[in-house]
Amino acid sequence: MCIRDRSQTFLVAPVGLGNAQFEIATTADACIEGSVSVDIISVPEEFVSDSFSGDSFDSSIWQTDQLSFDASGIAKADPDSSVTTVDGQVVIHVEVEQPAWPGLGLFSVDSYSATADEPLTFEIDRTSVDFVLAAGVSSESRTGMWVRSGDNYVFFVDHTTHDARNFGWRYNRSPGADDNEETGNGINIPAFDGGAFDNRGNHRMKMVLNGATVKLFLDDVFGTEVDFPFANNLTFGFGSYADDVGPATEEGEIRGNQTTGIFDNARILGGSIPFEPPPVVLPPVPGGDAEITGVSTDGANLIIEWSGSSLLESATVNGTYTPVAGATPPSTSIPIGDGSKFIIAQ
Repeated sequence: MCIRDRSQTFLVAPVGLGNAQFEIATTADACIEGSVSVDIISVPEEFVSDSFSGDSFDSSIWQTDQLSFDASGIAKADPDSSVTTVDGQVVIHVEVEQPAWPGLGLFSVDSYSATADEPLTFEIDRTSVDFVLAAGVSSESRTGMWVRSGDNYVFFVDHTTHDARNFGWRYNRSPGADDNEETGNGINIPAFDGGAFDNRGNHRMKMVLNGATVKLFLDDVFGTEVDFPFANNLTFGFGSYADDVGPATEEGEIRGNQTTGIFDNARILGGSIPFEPPPVVLPPVPGGDAEITGVSTDGANLIIEWSGSSLLESATVNGTYTPVAGATPPSTSIPIGDGSKFIIAQ
């Protein structure tokens, strides 16, 4: 098989400034198409962690957004359209007053910045989506997450249809290559086609920004990476949107399509937790005046002047120290090899 669009994350424990080397191995029957990229990033801070407990959302973190996905769209007023918190989840319900694509959302009060070394991550559970098809099976719904910087945006969305069309998980982006990408049906993400992704149920949505691109993930599966060269004044949001109206009632009341998106467990990560080198733990030193008094080189050898009963070496500063073979004071010659070596006298 060939590995395509796979991402793995692992933690590297830092010991100090310097260089590092990574070796990547695969099984004999595996192949890799294209190049393998390795991003080394700082351990991020947790800016926001919200499980939406209580009877309303936290207005110090989130603010209501009524921006339509299409300039003409208008949602019905509360209570026909509303943002509520029910049983520890945010319920965003929208009914169309005037098409197309009015909606409601919650957006972060604070804005953030992203760089290659300190990327930003926004993730949230889109627990479920429900709908009322006033206009029949041609109706459409959108539930998803946003990043915005001014008028620029990426909208990662479950574009739900109810007829032979199957839009599924897509993204819209502005500026985009064309109208379809910006405000149309959006660009399909093939990695999320079919299967459990299309069950309108609970899925963990995630976007990772580095100031140049946005990576989109669903249930920790990588979907796609799109250009988004905006690093500052970034805000994150999530919301529900409905497209059209159906026939009016006998009393002339507008009957709009309805979309209900339910969301939970939002997190925003970014920045960097300050690096603190681990404490140096050396083996116990018995009484005496053991010390290294001088270091010099002689060709391919390191000459160590020292006193004490033994000379110890380790490949890491906190590692296991073992005696240097043949070492006797007051001078010992050690071949200079590759990598690091830590030496103490005792």
